Amino acid sequence: MKIKRRIPALLLPLTVLSLIFGTVTGWQRLSLPVLEQLPDSNHGAVMVSCFLGGLVMLERAVSLKNAWAFTGPVVCILSLFCFLTSHALAGWIGITLAASAYMIILIAEYFKSHESGLLITSLGGFCLLTGNAVLLFRELYPLSVHWWIGFLLFTILGQRLAISGNIKKRNTVNLTLVSLVFFSLFLPFHSYGAGIFGASMVLLALWLIFSENYSGEADRYRRYMNLGLRMAFGWLLVTGILFLSGGYYYDAQLHAFFIGFVFSMIFTHAPLMVQRVTRTGVNLYRPVHLFWLLLLQASLILRITGNISGMERLVQWGGLANGIVILLFLLTMVLLFFYERKQMIFSHD
Repeated sequence: MKIKRRIPALLLPLTVLSLIFGTVTGWQRLSLPVLEQLPDSNHGAVMVSCFLGGLVMLERAVSLKNAWAFTGPVVCILSLFCFLTSHALAGWIGITLAASAYMIILIAEYFKSHESGLLITSLGGFCLLTGNAVLLFRELYPLSVHWWIGFLLFTILGQRLAISGNIKKRNTVNLTLVSLVFFSLFLPFHSYGAGIFGASMVLLALWLIFSENYSGEADRYRRYMNLGLRMAFGWLLVTGILFLSGGYYYDAQLHAFFIGFVFSMIFTHAPLMVQRVTRTGVNLYRPVHLFWLLLLQASLILRITGNISGMERLVQWGGLANGIVILLFLLTMVLLFFYERKQMIFSHD
């Protein structure tokens, strides 16, 4: 039992390594000088499958309390080292196997509970598996990206639906709009499919902005969470609009979603996420979280302004700032965690 309890604590830092290496390779792809040159051709797989996918799988495995459920996160970590040592094929196979294990877990869970939130999360698992398999067999990132967007979008929506409760009207509309986004993924994405995908995402974002059950203003963390949700949904709306414009702003489309929507959600839920994964009661929220959240928005606005205006220097500055803010947020979380753990130990003595 002690070993099972320690598995998440061992895997979480290794999963976070994917974020660090993904950030550095992202800077390299922007032609920014970094201290160490790493293989950066699989930057997308490292960030989406190894870090974000591994993090989602780890959180799910912790909730199941079953040792075999940690297979996915372990394989994601092994895949990271394959990518870093230029063994791309082994890495692609690894992330596809990890996504397969995750999909099996989701299917088994859904047939036990039949919850609508878990159904949407399962659609996300299917998208991750499809995106990774497409990359493995076609070796073209543009063919996988929209599936990865579906993975994170449906995973986050499924979790939000579970948190906000099973309200029948909200579930019906959510499932309808999610179905529209999901089926648009099967259309020819580099022709009319992207436009339908963008339109469905705009509708979904507007519904989330105006229907989300924003929690009460009772404390600072609730206020911070409400603001973070609004910002994330706003970036989802921007992403949909950018996809409606066609393929002219590819970098802006990707980072409006992955940094604007996904990382705003991560910044917002990180204190709760760390509590669940580490199984501790530490309170990691501090007002400095709001500072990092606002800096993330500002840096992304700078980057996307550069994308739209064609000013490459702004794109580089914005991308550099994106990574710095994310890493400083990570450092803040680590320092707060060890400080709070130390305080808890002293309080029990």
